[in-house]
Amino acid sequence: MATLVKVWIVLVVLTLISMWAGAVQDGAIPILAQVAVVVAVAGVKAWTILQHFLGLRSAPGGWRALFAIYLIALSGAIFAIYTAGTVLASRAHVISGSLQ
Repeated sequence: MATLVKVWIVLVVLTLISMWAGAVQDGAIPILAQVAVVVAVAGVKAWTILQHFLGLRSAPGGWRALFAIYLIALSGAIFAIYTAGTVLASRAHVISGSLQ
């Protein structure tokens, strides 16, 4: 039981880190870095939950590898979609600004 409490505390700390990274303003940290931190922390939290609360720690290696690949691919896709949206939005803003 003590291990799960420690893991829960780690998850709370990771949540606070994610909240801090998402709330930073005034250009202290570039937006893409903020998004990268939030997505990375979410991936670590998901992996921690899978390992400790859903029993993946005692599962065969193939299952652990499958879920690790899935989390990495999902995190990468979320970051790539956000980045692509940011780039496309900035280009649309530049194009619409030049037409006026």
